[in-house]
Amino acid sequence: MKDIVSINKDIDNRIKKHGYDNCLYHYTSIAALHNILKNKQFWLGNTATMNDRKEVKYFIELLRDALRENIPADKLILCDEFFQKVFERIDNEYPYAMCFSKLEDDAAQWERYADNAEGVCIVFNTKNIMCAFYEVYLLFGDMYYDFDIKEHQHYKILFDYFMTGRLNGFSNENGQVDNAIACGYSHKHRSFRSEQEIRVVNLWSYIPKHATVETECVRGIIKKFMKFDMEKRCAEVGLTFEDLFEGIVIGPKSAQDIGSLQSFVEEKGYASLKGKISKSDCPLR
Repeated sequence: MKDIVSINKDIDNRIKKHGYDNCLYHYTSIAALHNILKNKQFWLGNTATMNDRKEVKYFIELLRDALRENIPADKLILCDEFFQKVFERIDNEYPYAMCFSKLEDDAAQWERYADNAEGVCIVFNTKNIMCAFYEVYLLFGDMYYDFDIKEHQHYKILFDYFMTGRLNGFSNENGQVDNAIACGYSHKHRSFRSEQEIRVVNLWSYIPKHATVETECVRGIIKKFMKFDMEKRCAEVGLTFEDLFEGIVIGPKSAQDIGSLQSFVEEKGYASLKGKISKSDCPLR
């Protein structure tokens, strides 16, 4: 890993390039918040079980179909063989992700991700959360919804590969497969564009430092999660776990009272976070 000064400089450049605000918002259940603060862990969910039934595959399918339409018939076998390898990899290497939104106190986010507005929104410090997840094989960035697949760089790379056999900077075909899958991680169907999602996701089947993959039963369903020890990850970049948080907003339909949540936060030793708990202004009923 780079030194702390270099990491902070790189993160500052990314934030400026993408125009991120100071805060990112994570809508979730009160049970998830309790687990995060009690254990100082973040659980990244398996994208195979998320609400987009075409996670990862959407971009890959668009890419395959566009190429099949535009390459000569004698190149179709090569194209089909390539994408068969890609889909076989995806079926065995679905990544784990934690999702954030740029949207503050948003009605759709409350209903979709925070127990129908009975949960909470955790407000994260953008720079600090990006620093805590800083690692070569972790992507942290925007999701892309509106794009012309034929203008995408990877379309051009693969078109050239099928036509000429050139690897275009990759040492072998596996490198091109890796790249196609990684692109799929950050592209979703345009119907999700209103979410303004930013996510952290592990590349391929890589397990990052201070992370383990474990099975848990959540709401009566058994699922796999990638669990991150965030206290250890924060320490490596000169942060405390509490530095990640800018506040907690209780959902508009939640029965949770501020006083009890403040007591819990104080009990767990988060002195500054205690005073950053509020109730949503969203008028959902």
